[in-house]
Amino acid sequence: MPDDATFWETFSGEMYGGSRIPRIPDIIGALWQTCGLQVGSKVADVCCGRGYSSVELALRGADVWAVDFSKEFIAKLDHASKALGLGIVTREGNAEEIQPEGSVCATMILWNSLGYNGPKADLKILANARASTHAGGSLVVELATLEELSKEHHKVTERSIGESHTFRRIRNLDTQTGILSANWEIFGENGAPIRSGHFSQTVYPKAEIVRMMSAAGWSYVTDSDRVPLPCEPTGILFIGVAESDSSGESCTKCRGVIP
Repeated sequence: MPDDATFWETFSGEMYGGSRIPRIPDIIGALWQTCGLQVGSKVADVCCGRGYSSVELALRGADVWAVDFSKEFIAKLDHASKALGLGIVTREGNAEEIQPEGSVCATMILWNSLGYNGPKADLKILANARASTHAGGSLVVELATLEELSKEHHKVTERSIGESHTFRRIRNLDTQTGILSANWEIFGENGAPIRSGHFSQTVYPKAEIVRMMSAAGWSYVTDSDRVPLPCEPTGILFIGVAESDSSGESCTKCRGVIP
């Protein structure tokens, strides 16, 4: 996790927003079809961040449950949900442990949200998601892979923040260990730095992501690299299905993954 958790609350939009935000309806629309969702399907948005995906899912008629460690993000999502009359259920806390009440039709872990606390933590998140998703339900994990990021292991990103500030991130990837390290700074109107910090992330090879899904009880179905979806994600969208369990129950609120 970044050394300053408030960084995500303040500047995650600069890192992962930009051109991504206008693409959210297309991304959620593609996943809605792929996961066989319907009006009334229950969907868990894990590591929901600012809640853009949660809102889009709810606008399409899903019964959305969202969790994130950021108190500020959850408060803003609660405000948006209330203002739009969406009824999104939110929880602040650790995605390794917190589960929705009752099983969900689909679990989505989007926006490159894994890798900040290491493989053991990510496996716990995936396993916890499986425990709360009914048999035949779906998983979507959006992650940039080691293969993709290795093409540009050193990268500098710079964006304007408002009218007077500039955000700059310098990213370096160790292709041997898969550890991505990034330093970020915020510059004022006069060009002087006013805030800075650092974060690191484990970047997984594609095969390792599939292996972790399997270890957590998910059957890998496909991904957006193998079968392109009509959207433009950040990284690759990995699609999995919850393996059968002893319940034998079928869900009337979703159709399951459509390969």
